[in-house]
Amino acid sequence: MTDDRAWFDDRGLDARVRELDVTDRRCETAEGLRVDLRLSIPDGSKMFATRHEVDPVRHLIGTAAGWGGLPASEARHHVEARPRPAGRFTFTFEDVPVDAFRSLCVDNRRGCFEADPYESFGLNSITATPDRSGIATLLLPSDDHGLQNFAHVMGGWDYELRLHQPHQSVLDTTWTPPTPEPANWNPRNRAP
Repeated sequence: MTDDRAWFDDRGLDARVRELDVTDRRCETAEGLRVDLRLSIPDGSKMFATRHEVDPVRHLIGTAAGWGGLPASEARHHVEARPRPAGRFTFTFEDVPVDAFRSLCVDNRRGCFEADPYESFGLNSITATPDRSGIATLLLPSDDHGLQNFAHVMGGWDYELRLHQPHQSVLDTTWTPPTPEPANWNPRNRAP
């Protein structure tokens, strides 16, 4: 058993991969298995690159889960798969160490975009409007809409942060990604 754990740990695979129950009803379909695989991997490191730079198991999981095919030096994906309750949250992009695009995508508990009347599945460095100091605060409500910089959340939501052309601090994990913070703001004011 110790050798098995080391094998998973050497590949940076979450404990949830070891405990993946393929007899679970959700895993009876290919889509369900892909969702479970996606939720078991915290990032896309060693999934896509040259043949000598990838881990074959992480590559297999990455392709099955439907991740993009860029090496970590070009795109880093941070998945926070812990289900969160519906409510009001903020997510602040400040001094994100990337040379290109950054985005936040909100998924339902199945790891998929969920249709909502506002088609607001996420925000990115192009669609989010920063304040005068360059900080972009994203509003994540489950009830009130018509806001600037918002993405709809539902019960059981999780998110993925995508960082394109990340700096070394992202790659070596010395930079800490922002996280959604519970918020108490009045939607009539249109700001947190």
